[in-house]
Amino acid sequence: YAALTLAALALGGVAFVGYWVHGEFGKLHSGQSTELALAQERIAELSRQLASERSAREELRATLTGRLDTELAALGNTQVLHAGNAARSADELRGSLTLVQGSVARLDDALSRLERHDGELLTLQKHVNDLQIGARESQEWMEAEIEALRADQAAQPQAAPVEERPSWWPLVQQLKNESVSERYGALVALAATRDPAAAQHVLPLLSDQDIFLRMAAARTLGDLGNPIAVEPLIQTLEDSEGVVREAAYLSLRAITRRDLPFDAQSNDAAERAKRVKAWREWWDKEKPKFAGN
Repeated sequence: YAALTLAALALGGVAFVGYWVHGEFGKLHSGQSTELALAQERIAELSRQLASERSAREELRATLTGRLDTELAALGNTQVLHAGNAARSADELRGSLTLVQGSVARLDDALSRLERHDGELLTLQKHVNDLQIGARESQEWMEAEIEALRADQAAQPQAAPVEERPSWWPLVQQLKNESVSERYGALVALAATRDPAAAQHVLPLLSDQDIFLRMAAARTLGDLGNPIAVEPLIQTLEDSEGVVREAAYLSLRAITRRDLPFDAQSNDAAERAKRVKAWREWWDKEKPKFAGN
């Protein structure tokens, strides 16, 4: 019975190993990096189990052989002491021998299965080696692609740096709003920046349909102090509304530091035209002096 128990344990171990190996084969494709590490751990574990099973096989063979020798010796003693019972003892010995031979046959079958799993283990090792080779080739390919991309990037002309927008840039976008109050608020806020660079964005509002926006635009240009507004402001001196003309005149004086006479509220169109002409003639002569400002 001890032999049968050992054989059963060996068979159970083999079945466990076979089940475990096949299960792990199914997981092998889950991910290449993890697959390599897990496969190598499996190989080590299977190798340890194979060694253990082989050792158990040898121990079982030795045990069975020893038992057979013991039984044969006992048979010899029995024949000497109990000649009349020799036939019965021989039958018992043959029965024991049959059991032992059956156990040995089952053990050989189990070991044969184990050898087949040993072959599967070699196949697994080859698969792992193939995966390692494939991983190295993939890495080399990726490195080559990266180098090629870097080379292409280096060969491309460098793009011009993106111009950094000033902090008041959102106000410029607000000047395009359909709401009069929104555009007016943007003009007031731009005037507070005192940044001459904002003047070019205010100039179009000198022609706005709304009188208050034209007046606010003229005042804002004076606060910004950019000479590019001088000519448009001289033209605004001819606006149909006195309050707009007044704002343009005050801004002209602030930018040019020139106090040419002009009555923005005069109803004498001819006199206003004369004063506007004087401003234009003066600006034509003095404009080069403001070019660097």
